[in-house]
Amino acid sequence: MRTDHIRTAIRLMEYKTTIKAAEGEHLTHQGVLDRIDSLEEELGFPLFRRVVPGGNRRLYLPTDQGVVFLLWASQALAMLEEGRLEAIEGKVKK
Repeated sequence: MRTDHIRTAIRLMEYKTTIKAAEGEHLTHQGVLDRIDSLEEELGFPLFRRVVPGGNRRLYLPTDQGVVFLLWASQALAMLEEGRLEAIEGKVKK
């Protein structure tokens, strides 16, 4: 499971549109969709529902499974970053 794909999914959950998520990840709209599709295929369940609420702008709303997974994934990424920073500083927790 690629952390960049997880970060993109978290950003999409936050912004709800691929355009906003793409800006934050320095990707194209299609790049965001490709990452989400890949992650959903790997997980075996959809992370987002695609809805069009009255205009032509599509919103991506997390499914119940998506919320659970992305909340856990967000915590996991935070822990990975904390570990990376501690490793750089040479700290070892015992």
